[in-house]
Amino acid sequence: MKIISANIFSFANKPKIVALLFWITIFTALISYSIAKKYILPNYFFFDESTLSQYMQWGAKFKIGDSYASTAAFFNLLGADNDSLAFTIISTLMIVAQYVYCLKKSNIKSFTLVEISLFVFLTFLSVTYMSILSKESIVALLLVPFMFLARYGLFGVIVWCALALLYAAYFRAYWFVMIPMFLGMYWIFRVVQKPIFLILATPIALLFLSLAFSAFLGLDLDNFRTSVNEVRIDAGDSNARTMILPWIAGGGPIISWLNSCITWVTLMFPIPLYLLLSPYYLLIAGLISILFYKSWGSFLKILADKSKPDLAACSALIISFTAIQSIFEPDYGSYVKHLAPLYPIIFY
Repeated sequence: MKIISANIFSFANKPKIVALLFWITIFTALISYSIAKKYILPNYFFFDESTLSQYMQWGAKFKIGDSYASTAAFFNLLGADNDSLAFTIISTLMIVAQYVYCLKKSNIKSFTLVEISLFVFLTFLSVTYMSILSKESIVALLLVPFMFLARYGLFGVIVWCALALLYAAYFRAYWFVMIPMFLGMYWIFRVVQKPIFLILATPIALLFLSLAFSAFLGLDLDNFRTSVNEVRIDAGDSNARTMILPWIAGGGPIISWLNSCITWVTLMFPIPLYLLLSPYYLLIAGLISILFYKSWGSFLKILADKSKPDLAACSALIISFTAIQSIFEPDYGSYVKHLAPLYPIIFY
């Protein structure tokens, strides 16, 4: 049952006052939450911001391969700091603007109760992670030209990839792996018709990556995640309940590939969170599952319709990003955080 208009400009087919009050309430709550979140959330939500603040005080400079130094230099360039109310409010308004733009482009007319729950969940996650000093804020800025350039087909996608390579060099090196996968996924959405090829594309890409990691680096595909988590387990990390652990014991390119494939599926349908039997994690897991269930329904429709290159690009980016996170992501909390900049384009 559709319960409220999502078209914030026309409020079509619904009483204007109902829709208007809904959106005013949501956006007011987001601004209030962005200001108050440091008094509400546990300290571990702000560990990265504290580290970045120290780098900023040291006068860090842009440096290839040093994500913390480059991120600190970027925020110093903006004149931001971790106590800046102006930065918090401006970044929140930018997040709201992204959602507004994506909703407007999507031509969604109304939301069901489940869709409203997803929307509220994602907007609050976005504000949690992108209204503070973080690398996610920079990714959110990088997605502004993405949404514009994606409308111009392959040319626009290649131009954006050039910008993304610059980001990879200074901020997140694993984007060097993600960008070719994104281009491959984009090609599938623009050329291929059969859904089976889209479904198999990620496992096949992960297999090639696993063989390449083994042959050229001498590492298992999931080596980064397992190494980080082994240190956390040895240290008795109390915040490690949502660690992503290997599904199959052992090593080698095939075992690590299988573990990464299973992890990719469980990032979208997080069975380990369900098994924690905590009301909080059950809610998070349920919303993530619904999100990707609906997303894959949209992906298959976009695969069949070759007339919208921007939707193909958005879909390819979401799939390729989750695929790469299946290799590097140490836990579900980090995964939800790193995915935050992509939440608006899910509504595109």
